[in-house]
Amino acid sequence: GPYPGEDGQKDRENHPDEGFLDGFIRRSRERCGAIQSAATSPILDKLLPDPTQGPNQPRLTLVINLDYTLIHSAWTKEHGWRIAKRPGVDQFLSKLSQHYELVIFTTQTSSNAERILEKLDPQHQVRYLLDRDSTRLVNGKYVKDLSYLNRDLSNVIIMDSNPESHSLQPENAIAMEPWEGDPNDTRLMAMIPILEAMATSDESDVRVLLAKYQGRITSQA
Repeated sequence: GPYPGEDGQKDRENHPDEGFLDGFIRRSRERCGAIQSAATSPILDKLLPDPTQGPNQPRLTLVINLDYTLIHSAWTKEHGWRIAKRPGVDQFLSKLSQHYELVIFTTQTSSNAERILEKLDPQHQVRYLLDRDSTRLVNGKYVKDLSYLNRDLSNVIIMDSNPESHSLQPENAIAMEPWEGDPNDTRLMAMIPILEAMATSDESDVRVLLAKYQGRITSQA
């Protein structure tokens, strides 16, 4: 197969959002020494436009990963790529869009991400979509650097199932259990009341709240 042996298993774990072709290209470049240890920057210095003012603009921003957090992709000869939605994703987006500026941040390519989001969010509750071009490449791994968001980090939470993705701002992160397609998964639904409570709290820094709620988050996420 394309990922032989133990090294292949580690490679899959390090790059869970990656398709076969993208993985082949990346590994080829790594073998050729094309990826340097120095980090590359996102394509833009400000990934999001300046926050708008007004009663309909939530103070907090919730950055959410796609693969293994909201969806699961599987390939078969019969059907090709099939994408399943994590249980509760519709309610999750609907309820939390009332409290947060929702941003999808994925390591998928732009064309793939847009196609997935059209099906995932037909009501357009997600305000912004950030794709692979918005990540930093650090030692060959895609990292989501929240400092480029153009948002005060005291107002930003990232939900991701790959610890590498939020390694630069772990204090802003909810580390979700990767979803592999279990139809009885309840983690998204369990996170709704926690995130609603955080959004209505008097505490002005979400990092303080994330530390406070860590026990509940760990047991539910």
